[in-house]
Formats: sequence, structure tokens, C-alpha cells
Amino acid sequence: MWRSIIRHSALTGEGETHCKVVVDLRQRVNPPLENDCFGNMVYITPATTTVEELLGRGLVGLLCK
Repeated sequence: MWRSIIRHSALTGEGETHCKVVVDLRQRVNPPLENDCFGNMVYITPATTTVEELLGRGLVGLLCK
């Protein structure tokens, strides 16, 4: 979705683009949460790259970088 939005925008080349990514922390905490624990545990982290890299490499290429 991020690539599609940028592809159809007026952004070009070396301009930076950002996307917020939500990471589910419930399965990652140590010690583990109790089974009866209620609610969400998330962390929002930014992903930043240039328009050129996003459109040229794609998300898989950026993850392998």
C-alpha cells in the first residue's frame, strides 16, 4: 500500500518518505504475559527511505538491505 501511494503521488527521486509500522508485542515480551491478560500491546515504529529506493527496490529489497 505504501509503494502504491508513493507511486501515484508527486514525490520523486531523493525525497524521503515515511510510513508508521505497528509491531505486535504480545508474543515478544519476556517474561510472557499471563493467559488471562486482556488488551493490546503494540509499538509504533517509523520506516524511512527515499522515493527512489522504495520504487526501485520494493519492500523486500529494502528489508534485505
